[in-house]
Amino acid sequence: MKILVIYATAGSGHKKAAEAIHNQIKATTDNEALLIDALDYTNFFFKFSYDRGYTFLITYLPSLWGFFYWLTDNQFFSIFVSFFRNISDFINSGKLFRFLLSQQPEFIISTHFFANQIVSRLKRTSNLNSKLICVITDFTMHSFWLAEGADLFTVATQESKDYLISRGIPQDKIIISGIPVKQQFLEPYDRQKLCKRFNLKPDFFTALIVTGEIAIGPIEQIIHALRDEVQVMVVCGRNRKLYNRLSAQKSDSLKIFGLVDNMYELMSVSDVIITKAGGLTSCESLAKGLPMVFFNLIPGQENRNARLMQSEGAGIIAKDVNHIKEIVLSLKANPQDLRKMREKIKSIARPNAVDDILRLLK
Repeated sequence: MKILVIYATAGSGHKKAAEAIHNQIKATTDNEALLIDALDYTNFFFKFSYDRGYTFLITYLPSLWGFFYWLTDNQFFSIFVSFFRNISDFINSGKLFRFLLSQQPEFIISTHFFANQIVSRLKRTSNLNSKLICVITDFTMHSFWLAEGADLFTVATQESKDYLISRGIPQDKIIISGIPVKQQFLEPYDRQKLCKRFNLKPDFFTALIVTGEIAIGPIEQIIHALRDEVQVMVVCGRNRKLYNRLSAQKSDSLKIFGLVDNMYELMSVSDVIITKAGGLTSCESLAKGLPMVFFNLIPGQENRNARLMQSEGAGIIAKDVNHIKEIVLSLKANPQDLRKMREKIKSIARPNAVDDILRLLK
């Protein structure tokens, strides 16, 4: 059986979810599995603007991004938005159309709404006979995830399932699976050994700062507020300027990382993560039982994710840097509160999302 796993690079979360599914298919089945970035099959300008445009807006114009998020999710404007999306897809995605029609996989598993839209269109208008599974990689829903040609939707929460039902999706097409994370996030690690490798004090409270590949927000102010009180690890991602500035500082309590592929190890030696509320980072933190402190939230999906995590007792939304310090030091001083958060996280985490999704391939 041929299975195509498809994502779009707009932030790293959609890719991580797709990789988790693809890796597990390869590791546990004899099926032929392909993994592609849908944007690789569009023209250069479209791919560049889709990825860099998103990055530019969330970095420099987050309020404008929030407005677009609200506008495109508004049912009143949905007809107009859908019209322009269809035109854009037709103009920019011819190569992707041809690739999908030539491959004709039995299943297409999509972790991004752009790919959902393309596959759904081809199922309606061409002879693409694949079954489409839409894997929604946030804890709440945006209307862009809707796809008429989808055979199944996997969601993280009952709230998202209720949303889909309210928009006309039959209940038997919706599976509450959680969000896929890589197998490494589900495995135990020896904290003592990892601390030795990262040159950390194993019995000292450790905060991990992660804000995605572009590392935006008042990271240096947070470090200044915390470094004399706790060990701090910072993942700078692709932000080389930040990495160079922080690396120039000499401090035993500060550990700097660039773009990493071992986030599961960094989470394993951390007591709390200070982060934005991306769907994948939040789900990885749930899988590791790691309490979350949210800051610098992007209007729209991240605000929704953070509010949900806070309502479930898995995270806390910080108002500013001083509030971050107050939260972290409170958790350090009150290990019973930290333990309660970990227990709450364990009760709501869905660590077997990938396996649940693969069981749908029949």
